[in-house]
Order: sequence, then C-alpha cells, then structure tokens
Amino acid sequence: MSKILIIDDDVDITKVLSRQLQHAGFKVVVAYDGMQATEIAHKEGPDLIILDMMLPAGGGENKTLSRRCAALKIPLLLEGWQAQPDGVVLSRVVK
Repeated sequence: MSKILIIDDDVDITKVLSRQLQHAGFKVVVAYDGMQATEIAHKEGPDLIILDMMLPAGGGENKTLSRRCAALKIPLLLEGWQAQPDGVVLSRVVK
C-alpha cells in the first residue's frame, strides 16, 4: 500500500484529503507544519508528499521541504486552495 504525507495547516482540508485518499486505498499520514513534516518524512518514508503551497513558510520552510524531498527522492505535489465567491473551493496542481 502506498503511503502519502499531507502537509497542510488546515485541519478540515487534511480530513477531506485523508478520507478520500484512504478510500482510494492509500495509507495517509498528516503534518501541520514544516518541522513536523520533515520528521514524519524521515520516519515514515512516504511515496508521495502533498504540500500546501499556502502553508505559512516561516523562513523559507517550503523551499527547505522541497529540497529535502528531492534529497530523499520523494515526489512532491504542490497544492493550493482558493475560495470562490459562489463558495466552491478549487484545487490547483502546480508541480
């Protein structure tokens, strides 16, 4: 079973993503900030990381995470969410 690490500070988004990915047969682990994510990535060895590109970066944390993912040879998917006036939330795959 493939393992996916979701890195997002929004609990509601991580719940929705986790539920959908688990339903699709993936094992999911979640981190809510970059420091926690780095720890989990080393410990769990995920097959894919989904990183919120709007995550509060705190001193270039997102760039550091990207470099560490590359060093660990873990594919990285950047995602972002944008609220629309009609209440619909869209996802954008960036990388």
